Amino acid sequence: MTAMRVESALVQRLSAVSPFLLDESVAYTAGEQEDGAGSLLDALVRSVSAELTPARVWLLCTAVAGSFPLADHVRAGTRFFSISSALEATTWILDYGLMAANTKAADNPTRVVEGSVVVDVDQTARHGAKTGIHRIVRQVVPQWSDTHEFVPVVWTESAQALRTLTPAEHHQVVGGEQDSPSTESSEEESVSVVPWRSVVVLPEVPLPDACDRLAAMAQFSGNRVVAIGYDCVPALSADMVPASESNRFAHFLTVVKHTRRMACIGATSSTEFTGFASALEAQGLSEPVVRQIPLPVQAPLDDLRTGWEKTAHDELPLVLSVGTFEPITNQASVLYAAERLWREGRCFELLLIGGGGWTDPVSETVGRLKRAGRPLRLVDKATTAELEAAYRQAKFTVFVSVHDGLGLPVVQSLEQGTPVITTNYGSTAQIGGGGGALLVDPDEEEELVEAMGRLLVDDDLLMRLRREIIERPVQSWADYASELWDALVVPELEPLVSENRAQR
Repeated sequence: MTAMRVESALVQRLSAVSPFLLDESVAYTAGEQEDGAGSLLDALVRSVSAELTPARVWLLCTAVAGSFPLADHVRAGTRFFSISSALEATTWILDYGLMAANTKAADNPTRVVEGSVVVDVDQTARHGAKTGIHRIVRQVVPQWSDTHEFVPVVWTESAQALRTLTPAEHHQVVGGEQDSPSTESSEEESVSVVPWRSVVVLPEVPLPDACDRLAAMAQFSGNRVVAIGYDCVPALSADMVPASESNRFAHFLTVVKHTRRMACIGATSSTEFTGFASALEAQGLSEPVVRQIPLPVQAPLDDLRTGWEKTAHDELPLVLSVGTFEPITNQASVLYAAERLWREGRCFELLLIGGGGWTDPVSETVGRLKRAGRPLRLVDKATTAELEAAYRQAKFTVFVSVHDGLGLPVVQSLEQGTPVITTNYGSTAQIGGGGGALLVDPDEEEELVEAMGRLLVDDDLLMRLRREIIERPVQSWADYASELWDALVVPELEPLVSENRAQR
């Protein structure tokens, strides 16, 4: 990049923040200067020094470097500005800019978003991820898009700044659950987004490289960061997840420490995040407001109900289990129960859908059972349509995770009108307790064997569970998305808008 392009990009970023750091007359005059960035930067430094706050230092650092600063950078800048002359402060901020420059996105135009809502959909949009969390994002964000104004954003490749979505990324999120081909994103097509006195919503667990900058944003920038809380599995069941996942979650907790609100998807996640929040007093921090907003379970479609009688008498019933193949999802117990029942002469096919996890306790057993001629299939990837078809074809499903804050396979099974055997505590018990499920202790494999055996032969029980599914309270993703917005965004946005108007 040439020196002229660097200066031009710097002038654009400084001009973008000047209305928020200078009064209107000075901002206009400085923006019209033709002698490059020098006079504009000088005016900004003097203004920030005269009205020194960490938030104003955060915004100036963001403009100079083209990236969000870390907490230590904001602290250092605030200290230095408080004791230095304008020339010394200018030298410091230029040195900081050289050190922290976001070179990959330096040419992107910068847009400062004030008094608005910014929604971070990075992994859903950029990577097309389809875990339970990202399936929820694909349900919620399109609902918000229909009813509210907000700016969806992703992180730059360097995870130093936020930018707008490309058309392909926008489709990955707002296009809903429909599968779409993965398309590489281009940062050159995007605009860098700097939230200022806005609400920043985290519906995903951010990548570790972004968490430190998000934590600084939440702590110092004057923006109000809110999040959906899914579970604390990587912290509380660290023995059952890879160390990298626990480390990643620890980074996320540095953001949670400074969030204003958490909307948890069920009783389990609410208990876990409330416990973490209550410990923050020991660090002199205020607790985020934690509220439970359970995931919705929609009623099955009428055309699914009409096929129930026929599927109840299939010659070879299908039993479905969805979940990543790792210890915490407890697929090994499902295989054990299936083998017990096959040895007893029960006839059914077992379908496992889910990729291998950090340690796979399943594949070796699957290989042994298939060599023995057992009716067993393993699918490591499935499209949304294929997954829904499997739920509909199954006589019942099994999801007996030992720790799960989400329980999405339980939700998906019930939405397709298919009874489920699931864990008798935590989020899965909360969802399954509403009807349509048999609850078992995942550590007591005999209970699982008995429950699977009953549903294979007891059609009266099966139909009772299906009637319970029909009779569950009607919920919708639209209602859930609306409740989320009202709980997370409205209480934070309205005071900000009022304050921004008063400052003008």
